Amino acid sequence: MRQELSALNKWMCVLLLIGVFALSLPLGADSFTLKDIMSFAFPSHLIVSPMGDRIAWVFNREGQRNIWVAEGPDYKASLLTQYTQDDGQELGGLAFNFDGTVIVYVKGGNTNRAGEYPNPTSNPDGVEQAVWAVKFEGGDPWLLSAGRNPATSPIDNKIVFNSRRGIHVANIAEQPKSKVLFQARGRNGSQVFSPDGSKLAFASSREDHSFIGIYDFSNHTIGWISPSVDIDGYPVWSPCGKYIAFIRFPGRAALSFGREGRPFSIWVSDIAKGTATKIWQCPNDTGGFAQYYPAETLRWAADGHLVFYSEHEHWMNLYSLALKDKKAVCLSHGEYEVENSFLSKDGKTVIYNSNSGDIDRRHLWQVPVTGGKATLLTPGKGLEWSPRLTSESSDLVFLSSTAFQPAAPAIMKKSGEERRLIAPEAIPETFPLKDLIEPEQVVIKAPDGLKNRLSTPDKSSFPRETVLGFPLNS
Repeated sequence: MRQELSALNKWMCVLLLIGVFALSLPLGADSFTLKDIMSFAFPSHLIVSPMGDRIAWVFNREGQRNIWVAEGPDYKASLLTQYTQDDGQELGGLAFNFDGTVIVYVKGGNTNRAGEYPNPTSNPDGVEQAVWAVKFEGGDPWLLSAGRNPATSPIDNKIVFNSRRGIHVANIAEQPKSKVLFQARGRNGSQVFSPDGSKLAFASSREDHSFIGIYDFSNHTIGWISPSVDIDGYPVWSPCGKYIAFIRFPGRAALSFGREGRPFSIWVSDIAKGTATKIWQCPNDTGGFAQYYPAETLRWAADGHLVFYSEHEHWMNLYSLALKDKKAVCLSHGEYEVENSFLSKDGKTVIYNSNSGDIDRRHLWQVPVTGGKATLLTPGKGLEWSPRLTSESSDLVFLSSTAFQPAAPAIMKKSGEERRLIAPEAIPETFPLKDLIEPEQVVIKAPDGLKNRLSTPDKSSFPRETVLGFPLNS
């Protein structure tokens, strides 16, 4: 039922976006076609390399999904892969190897309830979800194995990923067939390498409970962190590799779910001692979405701090937890939502996007992990999200769009240079930049006091009933 509702919500969002787009067109506009307005490439999966100033992302142009790359200091974009078919096969899961010379990625979507991979073109040869690799400098990609969720080693070309048989391991450079890393009960995933690459933390789901496990590459053993009847997940290593933090939910057998969510707590394990200690408890039952939606819901920052998402103050905000005194400080306090975030390489600064001060737009902010006043990095009437800092120069890269410009990667140099688009050539000449207009916000107060918002260029030209018919944000 939950998946059906999710699918329904997605379709409603699509219909709403189409409606908003239609309302934003100039009345009587006939200077461009629907194909013109839909011909741009949409970016996603923006990543930065662990060394140097290399970046990569996926462009989806009319169903053709490909990886693009750029490198500092000029960040000139180039097409890396050469997929030319609109075959409905997703492209994602991008990750650099340890030195930024190879990019691994996943081609193909997840299975449905029947275990079938999406095959909208009815390819008679069938399709699969598989992990591939390609050199940053270019060349033909090579297949590693069927699988998903790749994680790369921080010290060598080892890679682990999920498959139907569990967690697999392979060597990117040697292009061999992968092998099962270990045999263990449950569904094992959420794998993450230790800082020195010698161990692998993972979550093992056992239906109504789950454990955090540690696999040791040197002696081929598995240890379990404080196993219980609870649901443990999202393991993260400390920079020194001596500790693991994770999030714990009560086991399903002992929990009845309410409308607000479920309780959660944050634990830290001393690997050498084999013990785990609860260091923070959510004050209410609001766990769930904030620990699921963000790409990284829990991070180990500098100076003994953990950065995490929570909704216990009614909005999805970022918090910093000092292990020294076990006190959590809100890094983004206010009535707004924090979406994507990125931790600087030294672990002292968080960059995030939110609609703080501008409910209709997302902008980039930065704040120290110790707390303090957040600084607005990208003011204006555009939208900015998915922030990243390059490893060598700490240049800020992100995705950006305006009422006139389609979404595209952008760069803002640390030196203070003005931000500029990367790959402006991805915007086709037929895209009607000059024919679009900036929408204005319309707020309609419902009888129960709920405020419904709709952006339209002319609020007097649309009937009230049409506006109220949409499940608009409040």
